[in-house]
Amino acid sequence: TSIFVIYIISWILSFFGIKVFIWGTSWPAIIFNIVAAIFASLSLLLDFDYIERHKNKSPKYKEWLATWGLLVTLVWLYVEILRLMRKLAIRF
Repeated sequence: TSIFVIYIISWILSFFGIKVFIWGTSWPAIIFNIVAAIFASLSLLLDFDYIERHKNKSPKYKEWLATWGLLVTLVWLYVEILRLMRKLAIRF
């Protein structure tokens, strides 16, 4: 959630013309994207663990909750990897 808060704050600051380091191609921005991708990967592992622990034991609405969490995590990981690849392509 803290990565999400950083993204939201930097997005709001961009409305006022304030450039935040995470949107550039500097080394801190690349490292931030690597850290965000690592957290997304670990979150994916937690989603699969949640699914495995609640398989065949939980009510029907928890299946949708697990599916939604898995989908959001996959999209987040995909976006972070694309963002990292773009920054590395521009940098090198």
